Amino acid sequence: MVPLFFFAAGYTFKKDSLGHYIYSKLVRLVIPFIAVNSTIIVIDHLIGKMYNWGFGTNSLMEQFKKVLTGDIPNGLCTPSWFLLCLFIVYVLFWLENKLLRDKLVPQMIVGLGVAIIALWKFEVSTSVNWGGCKILLNSALGLFCFGLGYATKVLKLAEIIKAKETLFGYVFIGEEMRTYFIFNM
Repeated sequence: MVPLFFFAAGYTFKKDSLGHYIYSKLVRLVIPFIAVNSTIIVIDHLIGKMYNWGFGTNSLMEQFKKVLTGDIPNGLCTPSWFLLCLFIVYVLFWLENKLLRDKLVPQMIVGLGVAIIALWKFEVSTSVNWGGCKILLNSALGLFCFGLGYATKVLKLAEIIKAKETLFGYVFIGEEMRTYFIFNM
């Protein structure tokens, strides 16, 4: 489901000035990431100190450093990695979009290239492991999905698919149900 979230974010991407764009993404993604994780770390640290387990065995500053650098330990903070990845993807895509002047093919080539290099570098593992979440790998893969979402919007692919009853004879669009089914596997 995570690629779908990146795809949807790309579909809703709007161009803006860099300063305003980064400020809005900091307020909407990074500040909640820091606030929620800080609260969780402090509570877990206090409980861990009382029972000598989990975060309570490490220093509080070491825990903050781990979370803010993307080495999110398994536990309560794990699901929040997506906010940090989404912020990175938004900024990278804004820069890519600006540099390539809204040319979709070069953007998709760059996004796919970054994803392939990241997969090669991180040995094709996108999962959250015991050492933490691979923020860079997930951001690289997210950049490609984000680009696909943006290309879908720009090329108006959703409207094309919605307007046709069939697509390649295999995908049927139901106006009433607004869903599609794939036949002839």
